[in-house]
Amino acid sequence: MKKTVSFASVFSETSGTNKVRAARISETHSDGGVMMAEAPGFGGSVRDFPKAFWIIIRNPVFVCITASACCQSIVVNGVSAFMAKFLENEFLLATGRAAELTGKLEIKCQ
Repeated sequence: MKKTVSFASVFSETSGTNKVRAARISETHSDGGVMMAEAPGFGGSVRDFPKAFWIIIRNPVFVCITASACCQSIVVNGVSAFMAKFLENEFLLATGRAAELTGKLEIKCQ
């Protein structure tokens, strides 16, 4: 007979978790942009746009996610431009059928 241990009986936190959380230093990108953005009246006029833009540009996570999305869209657009011709030549498909398959693939990727 096999013995099993239920994972529901295991504690979700150990005894020293609260001490570690209290001593932990925040590792987020802190350059004062949060204080500027939370100031009363910030974002109420067009004059705040350059400051808001600068805050976003200096956030490395935002920049990396934006760069990866741009690279992905470049690849998808590049492939979709030549995929129909490739399918026609490689698999001897009709022009309309190759274009249909390319369109279905392109819509699915985006």
